[in-house]
Formats: sequence, structure tokens, C-alpha cells
Amino acid sequence: MHFSLLAVNFNEQDMEIYNEFNRKEEYKVYLTLEDIKDIKKYYKISDEKGILEKINDYYGEGQGTKDEKGIYYYSTINDDGRWDWYEIGGRWSDYLIVKKGDIKVSEAHKKDIDFKSMKYSQEIKFKKLYKEGKLKENRLKVLTDPYLNRHYDIKKGETLPQYLERKIDISTCSILTKEGEWIESKGLSGNKEKEEWKNIFMETINNLEDDDYLTIIDCHC
Repeated sequence: MHFSLLAVNFNEQDMEIYNEFNRKEEYKVYLTLEDIKDIKKYYKISDEKGILEKINDYYGEGQGTKDEKGIYYYSTINDDGRWDWYEIGGRWSDYLIVKKGDIKVSEAHKKDIDFKSMKYSQEIKFKKLYKEGKLKENRLKVLTDPYLNRHYDIKKGETLPQYLERKIDISTCSILTKEGEWIESKGLSGNKEKEEWKNIFMETINNLEDDDYLTIIDCHC
């Protein structure tokens, strides 16, 4: 899966912390009740001994063991891992719009980015989609065609201002702060609702210095 990342003052050392292929010193991973249920279902077993024997095959590392806290295995997987491949720009190479010449780029200083133009370009796009989706001859198709339903994504009774408020969104899926912290929206391993995430994203942008350098990165996980 590809997802977009905004890196503030990008450096490879901070990015490398979140490489899924990095290995850590061995640490214990305890199975949850859901984990145990999945293993039982997958191997069609019900006894604890069978679970312990199948852990290595199921997770690809460690041997099943048990202590007073429960069943566990030892892992060296990077539990901070977020990506297995990335490139600057990629699918989002024209994500940012700079003030001079209305040019689309993948990296620039904050002071040079025209965030209003970024929102305006989305406004034009979604106004067009809303108008198309609302046309009588299209509405019947939209209601019966799953692809068109997803394409227009107009909720029942939704007005144009409500539609634009919901759809216009210039945030990336994740942010790598200049302090090296990785924060992310719902849909990856984060738990931020869409509106909350949009607010977090813009608050992060607003709190940056004008000379901070913003880079859009195409990540894969």
C-alpha cells in the first residue's frame, strides 16, 4: 500500500528509524485473545500445546512460550516500522503549489507554499464532481453503480457547502516532524478521525517556521 508522508526538514536518519526492515534486540510479544483465536481458526486446533507449536510457523519467528502473563514469543521486528520503500514525490510529486508561478512541486520552504491555492484547486475539482453527481441522469447511475457511488461520494441530502467541507483536504496520511516523531491518521495504525486529523495537520503546518522545509514522500508498506 502506498501512502503520503509530509516530512519537515527531512533527513534520512530520522526516516530510517521507521524502516520495517530494521531489526531490534529481542523483545517479548504477548498474544492477545484475538491472536490466539486467529491461530486456532487458521490451524483448526484448540489446545494450548498446539498453539505454542504453531507460533513460529504463523509469525515466521520465535518459538511459543508461556509465563504468568500469558503466551508469547521473541521478536526482533521493528515495532516502529512504517515503511519498506519510499521516494521523494512519487505519486505525490505535484502535491504542493508554490506561490511563484503557481508551480506544483514535491518540496519547498513553508513560506513559499500557497496553501490557499492547494485548497482552491480541490474546491474546483469537487464542485465539478458534485454538479455531475447531482445531474438527474447521473443520479440514477450513481445510486446503482458502486464505482460511481464511490467516485462522487455524495451523501444523501448533502448540500454543496457540506460536501466541500467534508471533501477538501490537503493533509497527507502521515507526518514526520522535525523532532523525528511520526504521527499518522486513521487508516494506517493511527486512530485519528478524519476531521481531527485535518485539524492536527493544519496546526502542525501553522506552528512551523517560515524557513522550515517541507517534503512530500511516497511511502510503501
